Amino acid sequence: MGIRWKFLLVLLAISLLPMVLMRWVGQRSMQELGNDLATRTRDVLIRETSTKLKNLVEEHVYILRRERDLVEMALLVQASELEKLFANQPVQTAKGKTGVLSAANSGRMETELNREKHILRMGMMTGRPLAISYEKLTEWVPSGVSQAAAKEIKDKVSHIIPVYRSLGNKHPDLVLWQLTGFENGMYTVFPAFRPMPMMRSDFETDWYQLAKQRKRIVWSKPTVDPITMKMVFTVSLPFYESDGEIAGVTAIVVPVDVFLQEDQHIRELSHNIRSLLVRPEAQSPAAETSIRILAREQLQNEMHHHWRPLLEDEWLELDNTQQLRSIVKDLQQEYTRVRKISFMGQDSLLAYGSIDDYQTALLIIVPEEDVVAEAKAMESYVLTRIKHQIKVTSIMLSSVILLVIGLAFMLSRSITGNISKLVNAVRQVASGDFAARVHTKTRDEIGELGRTFNRMVPELEERVAMKQALDFAMEVQQNLLPKDQPQTKGLDIAGRSIYCDETGGDFYDFLDIGSQPSDRIAIAVGDVSGHGISAALLMASVRAFFRSRVRQPGSVAEIVSDVNHLVAEDTGETGQFMTLFYAEIAPDQKTLRWVRAGHDPALYYDSATKQFEELRGDGMALGIDSDLKYEENSISGLSAGQILLLGTDGLWETQNEKGEMFGKERLKMLMRQHAHTPAENILTCIINSWKDFQHSVKPEDDITLVIVKIQD
Repeated sequence: MGIRWKFLLVLLAISLLPMVLMRWVGQRSMQELGNDLATRTRDVLIRETSTKLKNLVEEHVYILRRERDLVEMALLVQASELEKLFANQPVQTAKGKTGVLSAANSGRMETELNREKHILRMGMMTGRPLAISYEKLTEWVPSGVSQAAAKEIKDKVSHIIPVYRSLGNKHPDLVLWQLTGFENGMYTVFPAFRPMPMMRSDFETDWYQLAKQRKRIVWSKPTVDPITMKMVFTVSLPFYESDGEIAGVTAIVVPVDVFLQEDQHIRELSHNIRSLLVRPEAQSPAAETSIRILAREQLQNEMHHHWRPLLEDEWLELDNTQQLRSIVKDLQQEYTRVRKISFMGQDSLLAYGSIDDYQTALLIIVPEEDVVAEAKAMESYVLTRIKHQIKVTSIMLSSVILLVIGLAFMLSRSITGNISKLVNAVRQVASGDFAARVHTKTRDEIGELGRTFNRMVPELEERVAMKQALDFAMEVQQNLLPKDQPQTKGLDIAGRSIYCDETGGDFYDFLDIGSQPSDRIAIAVGDVSGHGISAALLMASVRAFFRSRVRQPGSVAEIVSDVNHLVAEDTGETGQFMTLFYAEIAPDQKTLRWVRAGHDPALYYDSATKQFEELRGDGMALGIDSDLKYEENSISGLSAGQILLLGTDGLWETQNEKGEMFGKERLKMLMRQHAHTPAENILTCIINSWKDFQHSVKPEDDITLVIVKIQD
């Protein structure tokens, strides 16, 4: 940037800073106020709606329990009267008197029962009344039942009609049908109707059999009433003969609408509310448990609604499968909760609560957009006001800017000459011309800058040459490290070195030593004392020694001893040395042999037993004693899943800003966590954890890490 532009910026800062600052503060304050108001309003609305939704579900649960008690009391009365009939005992009549009832007692009650509830649903919004009679029963007699047995049951059950009418009159909304079934397969329905639907399969497998098996009051799962096509609960209870044998099962059919009444205030929240009756089920025996939709609430008008059953299987689908699993778990444990979800690409509130013993639940979904509409309107108003304010201040600022630009250009001409010379000279040096010099005559700061520049250029030229040499050395050393991971049958191998300087002394290599590349493989990991060029040269020499020696016959100990002899001859007067861990793995023989030359022990992890072992062994570093003979160590019986980690101490001795060390325990924890993943993934996770640990602290030592995972 030229001096003229710098003057322009200075003058702009001096003249415009107060105005810009005031404008920025005012604009930011208004934005924060608008955002804060919108956010707080949104949060309050969401909290209030969540509370209302939870209260609604809890209210339905409370109503359900209260209505359940009423239905169960009515069912107990119904069963008790049936037992009296079949024991030929006095029965409670509709008028409260006792006596043995006859068919003549089944006349019309003083209070007419409600016929509007017996409507056959023709669709979502319409239906037609059924032809029903409150003076008699509809009977179903299966084939194989004698006429005498059927007549005996008919005669007795006809006396229960006043009880049926009395219970239905006391609980007109709760009682839809009153059923009684018998052990011979015969059953009756009150009130009577025509035509008779085919209910044989439901009779045999649902309410009758459940009550008979459990010998107590049983609530069936919500099902579709085959007569009215409503969603209903069937509540059943066995009744007994005088000898204690089960005579049959009596039941009351209750509409789901009675229990799940809509709250009159819920539509004030949104007109897009979805109310569903659901249950956690698996779509197939091998599939994961999901949420099946049993019925949907259909709003007919502002005052009436009913629950429409789904004739085909339909499942709740959420954008987030993890949220769906959490809701399934809540429903299985019969929790009542409210969650924020994404439903059909829209943020929504979802409330749910269990309503029976079969994990059936009421589920309500409210779009969050409808809940926070007021907050969005407030936010839009504030943003409109802010835009107007910005427009006014922009006009004022534009006028001042034009004035300052002209003044800056006029004042900058007198002092830009020498600076232009400096700029041109710097460009020459940047292009590689180190002969460039600046000739200035002034004795101010700009003149001193020119003279300092002239002294700097020769020193810069020397440093650039040194840097190029280091870059070349780094490139050569990096090329000495393995470029690809070895492909050895039965082994999964990954390795990496990270240097703290341009060149380093860490070293690792993969050496094929068998007749075929996949027979056996040798792995060498070393750490040269010191850093820089000298360490890199020694590392290159050791690599060459090993690559030459492993192709000749000899044991692991002999190979390391021979390489040590060569290294000691080169480092005898320098004082340098290298620690080394050398290992040979034969996957076909399931064996591991190694030599430890002053290096940290390798870590050996067995994922089956989850135990770690340090592979130790005696031996000094390479280059100290040329006549030293190393000892071989071995392990046999390698198995799939076992992991070998070879590394240098720069990894676990790394310190963070607090002075804490990375440590081997952290390393073991990472190996244990990722033992089931490939070797490359284990290595990457360790390196990433190491980088996160040291954060902004520059590493003081090189690190090298090799992971070997045994495979089948």
